[in-house]
Amino acid sequence: MTENFWSQLSQETQNSLLKLGQLTDYTAQQLIDEEDALQASLNIVLKGKIQFSKTQPNGRIVKFAQILVGNIFGHATVFLGRQRAFKAVAIEKSQILRVSKSQTLEMFNHNPEFAMAIVKNLALIIEKRLLTITDEVTPKPLNRVVSALLEMQNTGKSEIKVTQSQLGHESGVSRLQAHRALKELQTQKIISLAYRAINVEDQSALEDLAVKH
Repeated sequence: MTENFWSQLSQETQNSLLKLGQLTDYTAQQLIDEEDALQASLNIVLKGKIQFSKTQPNGRIVKFAQILVGNIFGHATVFLGRQRAFKAVAIEKSQILRVSKSQTLEMFNHNPEFAMAIVKNLALIIEKRLLTITDEVTPKPLNRVVSALLEMQNTGKSEIKVTQSQLGHESGVSRLQAHRALKELQTQKIISLAYRAINVEDQSALEDLAVKH
């Protein structure tokens, strides 16, 4: 389990932040920051849990991230000079240590331990987002298998002569993943399985899957 921001700091650095910052208690469902707020501060969650949300142009409110005890938010207001990008609300009784922009930058420039904790926190955020993006753009095993089947299929023929191991190799997935994908397609009555062969029972449905994904 990854250490949270606060736990990476020595007692001395924690005490310095407690002296510099302002402790604020919040009740459950109490507003902490409004979207587009101008206040620039690094916020450390010492108790409770914080919910982020954003209002879409159509008025729909989307909840998407929670900040747990020991973690921080507000980086962009301090280091980029931006407004709050999201609305922050306490999910439960919470306590936040607010450290102003000037005090945060002072600590960052003169306390290597604090600076390293900030950098590690930002690096973890970037890594998580990159993994999310990679997962979104990388075809799932089912999509890969569908694409491979269509590529191997001879025009006008429903039978594809291929083993599950060969299909896995051609689609870039494991034999087990290929097997699961084929079982899913079979359940949907798109294909049927035979010895060392796959029969396409619903050509249009198979092609539709390829288009959708």
